[in-house]
Amino acid sequence: MAQSDKKSFLISFEGVGAAGKSLQVDMLRRDPDMQKCMSMKIAKGVSRQSMQESLWPFRDRETERLWVTVLPKVHPGTDMLAFIAAMNENCLTMKDELASDQDGKLKVIIFDRYIDTALTHAVARAALAGEHEDGPAIKSLFGTFFALKEHIEWPDLTIVIDTPIEVAEGRAMKRENHGYSETDRKGFKTISEAYRKLASYEPDRVHFIDGRKSPEEILSEIKDLIRNKTGAQWKKDTTA
Repeated sequence: MAQSDKKSFLISFEGVGAAGKSLQVDMLRRDPDMQKCMSMKIAKGVSRQSMQESLWPFRDRETERLWVTVLPKVHPGTDMLAFIAAMNENCLTMKDELASDQDGKLKVIIFDRYIDTALTHAVARAALAGEHEDGPAIKSLFGTFFALKEHIEWPDLTIVIDTPIEVAEGRAMKRENHGYSETDRKGFKTISEAYRKLASYEPDRVHFIDGRKSPEEILSEIKDLIRNKTGAQWKKDTTA
């Protein structure tokens, strides 16, 4: 496959909490093949705090208190759109920064969580509130999400680290001040199912990798996906 003349590629890493996304993003960042072939910009998904700072002009304590009070009560679709807007702005900024780089390498933006996180978490919120997975509310979330495709920076490749819920749960509970609860357990399950539903709509974009494999095996599969998608030139790793 010849290397694409596309100006930049957008790759996102997804999965439930503690699936192993951040580890793979860091391994990819340090990988010699990636460094040789690509100019990379890497970002974590947008938190509520950073979204507030990006989208709201008033940053005093009263506004912050209002935001924290209102946000958990807003419709999941509104929450989803706000996060997508903030993530998209972050992506546009990185695209501009990469455009000024004249090193001749392929330009790649990598997100540790991107817009698919906003969708799957909105679906989880709706499900936890009692909405049926095939009901009109959740169908509406997917419809709203895909209606944005022509208007925002859409991922070229989404890699879901498919880690079993019980494994991710065990990792999450080992984290300091984790606050993990039964609600989180239900949310993990719903989020995982939402990623699979998303993949059924966009199978060419959304790819699952077994999170039970070793980090090195996962990295090798990720690099194969990136090479096939971008046309980047490095030898296939046959040692993993």
